[in-house]
Amino acid sequence: MTPDRKKPGLAFWATVVVVVALLYPISFGPACWINRGTAVGGKAIWTVYYPMLWAANRSIVLDDAFIRYAGLGVSESKTPVFRDRELTWENPVWNALRAKSQSGKYAKSRLAPYLSRQ
Repeated sequence: MTPDRKKPGLAFWATVVVVVALLYPISFGPACWINRGTAVGGKAIWTVYYPMLWAANRSIVLDDAFIRYAGLGVSESKTPVFRDRELTWENPVWNALRAKSQSGKYAKSRLAPYLSRQ
């Protein structure tokens, strides 16, 4: 006869929540690196990581951290930018100038300067 199996308890579900909460932001970098090498999935990255982009748009510290993490191993001549709901890789100087020319002042976020701040 088979022994009765217990249903997953609170400890199991707490572990699942913690693992998912850790893997979500950690997976942002590899997703960007894959996109940099293949130019595939830019819109999916926008959709999946929108909460992180929203937060980066409101915090210079997060914005800088996400840019550095997404750009690990990538030449300094390119930086990740989310424009038109898609990840693109641009020259950081031109990105800053474009953001300034469109808004009249420098955008707060370098990662997602075109994200609406409502």
